[in-house]
Amino acid sequence: MVYLSRAPEALPPTSRRAWEHQTGRALLALALRERGLALPGELEENLCFGPRGKPYLKGNPVYFNISHGGGLAACAVENCPVGLDLEALRQFRPALAKRAFTPAERQLAQASPDPDGALTQLWTCKESLMKLSGQGMAELGETVLESLGRHPACPRAGVWLESRNLSGCWLTEACAAPFTLELRWADLRA
Repeated sequence: MVYLSRAPEALPPTSRRAWEHQTGRALLALALRERGLALPGELEENLCFGPRGKPYLKGNPVYFNISHGGGLAACAVENCPVGLDLEALRQFRPALAKRAFTPAERQLAQASPDPDGALTQLWTCKESLMKLSGQGMAELGETVLESLGRHPACPRAGVWLESRNLSGCWLTEACAAPFTLELRWADLRA
């Protein structure tokens, strides 16, 4: 399940990054409450990070990953390892596209009716896979995607991907087991 929240319209752009960061953690707390998982102490006391920054909870009651951008915050909570990325649609400079994507991936994006959207989706796929593995940017060039769409094709064994275009943002979840991407919008302002 991916929990999502949108920044209030009146929030100044200078405050968005802090709102996104805080809301990602608030969405995790909401997910834990809804699953009936009580943590001993505060969320922050139970939040740990692996050697390359992958977050986890002490005692590992669930797997989660948080992402934010474009005025949205998201938190994926699953029963298996998970990676999540959310990116606002952007224009990729040729140098970044060359560094981040294989020639086949760049060709896949160029053949799309929306090359910038395709490159943004490719980015979310790669980043969600890096977050799933916990290896970080080290494996950016090693990941090869063969197709895009709702279920992007990645030849890596034991990995499942699902993407959604959320009006101006791409969201991709990567899991270590088959799953169905479920979205739950939460208004945390109340």
